[in-house]
Amino acid sequence: MTGTGRVYVSEFNYTNVNEYAARNKKNAPPLCQIPNQTFVNGIGVDSSLNLWAPNAYPTGLGFTAIFAPNCGKMLSQIADKDGQPAGVAFDRKKGNVYIENIYGPPPTLLGGNVDVYKVKSHHKVRVLKYHDPLTYIWSDEALDATGDLFVVYADIYNKGHIIEFASGRNPAAKLSIALGFPGGLTFDSAGNLLVGDQDTATETVYAPPFTESPIATISLKAASVSCRFNLARTHLYCSDFTNGSVDVYSYASSNPTGTKYLYSFNNGIPHNADNTGIALAPPPPN
Repeated sequence: MTGTGRVYVSEFNYTNVNEYAARNKKNAPPLCQIPNQTFVNGIGVDSSLNLWAPNAYPTGLGFTAIFAPNCGKMLSQIADKDGQPAGVAFDRKKGNVYIENIYGPPPTLLGGNVDVYKVKSHHKVRVLKYHDPLTYIWSDEALDATGDLFVVYADIYNKGHIIEFASGRNPAAKLSIALGFPGGLTFDSAGNLLVGDQDTATETVYAPPFTESPIATISLKAASVSCRFNLARTHLYCSDFTNGSVDVYSYASSNPTGTKYLYSFNNGIPHNADNTGIALAPPPPN
């Protein structure tokens, strides 16, 4: 779908979410923009190609705004009472959406959580929590093909850890994977887990059940919070906040070590935008 898809990019320090053509080798400007979005981290696209953009309030909490495709009208909002929303993941088989809160509710703003809603009705199904006093920033989330939810978080010492909510339900189990300050999580077509590390500017690839050493380590152009695949999972798009760009890599699940940098685009992304979120339309299935 590269060439016919779309890429959305959020800008934490500004108020626009930009939409680009997925194949943007000539660094064309955004096709359109969604304005007036505040402190947006991670974003997501559902199976109807609607964009979900978590907005945060400076004091905590916030809401998730849902927009029609191609920078269309705002369709609805989901107010967040459990923390500051910062990530979105979809379980297309169960019709659930997982809205990750980077922090818990005020006044402590410690230890994030995940609100689980029905995509269509916005009915809250449950809240996923992890009881560890050292838990601090919940950085990103991803669902595997069986519906297990993986969350990466930083502890109070800025070291990364990954927890798994089997079938998207409490309780969580911690994996043995350790990393520096965490970036994002995503899965390739073989079910391998890609783990971003901002300290080393890498994506480390782990094969299921994620208990052995990594099968590959991919060096990125620069630290990126989140990386996402196109529909075919042949291209990996990383939101490079260091350079204010989107960096595109070729990728094959059969040979992650062969991942190659292809090109970048930055037209319409201010250098200090802190572009953290990225989402592809159409998205790959979980």
